[in-house]
Amino acid sequence: MGDKEIRDYVRLILRSYSRYFGRRGVLNSDGMRILNEIIREIAKFKPELLRIAKDVRRNPTLEAFMKLAERVLGDEAYTILNEVINYYV
Repeated sequence: MGDKEIRDYVRLILRSYSRYFGRRGVLNSDGMRILNEIIREIAKFKPELLRIAKDVRRNPTLEAFMKLAERVLGDEAYTILNEVINYYV
């Protein structure tokens, strides 16, 4: 795994928003499993993001996750989220 896999996992959570986030915008247990995979890979390949990733684990809200997603994907994170949310509205 590596940087590409981290980006792919972040995209997966964002693209499957309704599957991995509950009604209150908090990661559910499936989302937390993927987040833990992301954190393991970040520890190996992107240690500079580890603090942000651990903050998401402590507070698994969409807002906190988006801080990590923005660092991993840049503006693409907001583009994906907007597409997904507009799809569900």
